[in-house]
Amino acid sequence: LLILSAVLFAAAIIIDGSAHEAVPVSLYLLATVLSGYSTFLRGLRHLWSLRFTIDTLMTIALIGAIAIGEWKEATLVAILFGLNEILEGLGMEKARRSMASLLKVAPKEAVRLEDGVEKTVPIASLAVNDIVIVKPGGKIPSDGKVVDGKSSVNEAAITGESLPVEKFSGEPVYAGSINNEGVLRVQIDKAYEDSSLATILHLVEEAQETKTPTELFINKFAKYYTPAIMAAAVLVMIVPPLIHGGDWIKWLYQGLAVLIVGCPCALILSSPIAIVSGITRNARNGILIKGGVFLEQLGRIDTLAFDKTGTLTKGEPHVEKAVVYDEARFYQVAGSIEKSSSHPLAKAIMKDIAQRNIELPEADEIRTVPGSGIVAEIRGETYWLGNEQSIGHISLPDDILAQIISLKEQGLTLVL
Repeated sequence: LLILSAVLFAAAIIIDGSAHEAVPVSLYLLATVLSGYSTFLRGLRHLWSLRFTIDTLMTIALIGAIAIGEWKEATLVAILFGLNEILEGLGMEKARRSMASLLKVAPKEAVRLEDGVEKTVPIASLAVNDIVIVKPGGKIPSDGKVVDGKSSVNEAAITGESLPVEKFSGEPVYAGSINNEGVLRVQIDKAYEDSSLATILHLVEEAQETKTPTELFINKFAKYYTPAIMAAAVLVMIVPPLIHGGDWIKWLYQGLAVLIVGCPCALILSSPIAIVSGITRNARNGILIKGGVFLEQLGRIDTLAFDKTGTLTKGEPHVEKAVVYDEARFYQVAGSIEKSSSHPLAKAIMKDIAQRNIELPEADEIRTVPGSGIVAEIRGETYWLGNEQSIGHISLPDDILAQIISLKEQGLTLVL
């Protein structure tokens, strides 16, 4: 509608003066109605209830411009206010689009256990105390706790923590988290609409509807500005004819012109344009902003505090340090075990090993131990790879134990 209004406006300007006066006037009027009817009606409602807003001023300015036959000015005011509404909507849409990654995290279905039988159901049908099966690679459908099984779970979408979190019986899990390797049985504690993920999405939607401090200031400013402009217009209309005997028609025209000039289109357009630009630019750089309110808050920040264990990360693990006691076998065995794993730590290890151009033997047997690591048979030897728990059965010398403690104190995640 706004594009059509602009086209009609341009057409009216082109044919103005060369066609019968009724033709351009009709085009101006049609363009005004198409682009400004919603603001005009809102302004009339506000005027009727004596609420002075920018919409009220725009409505009076439109009436004034049409009353004095300034069709071009009336149309331009309506198109600019229509553009303002488009930009406000676009700001919300950009914020919503930047939340698309979060929306994708939300699972659509769950595998519920009913009398020992697995049944795929929509997540909306899940009730408190239902037992669901979450297989490797599957998403946890709602907040709950593990009642059976061990696995590591990727909670990055909810908590922002890039490293997988080990889960076993009794541990809490959150909707939208991804199960990495083991099969988990989860007892649902909350229906999906009450889950942490649904709450986040709801808060995002609320945030997008909230007016920014600048927009609130503009509305507050309008409460005083609108009646002031209206009073000034009335004074321009009546003072010169009453005191100096001026022409009533001439000064009525001048008073209505004051209303049109006083319509602050630039002020109204500035905030939504800034919000759209800011949210879009940040989304392009991978920064998620929930709405204009938070964008404006960023402008007032002078100190940032990061809560990370020892380091800021890029959201994916990489090999920071390697302590090797047997160079000949270390990378070969690690690579043979990890190359078939989809675990984020395994991918980081394989990226490091790939740079070393090492030939990797095939493992005869690989067995995942959820929450612990991997046991593998390579060339008749048994190897354990994983966290400290995975090699808990091996007695380590004091110097190696001291090194393990030192690495942990540096905030590093260990794969032994």
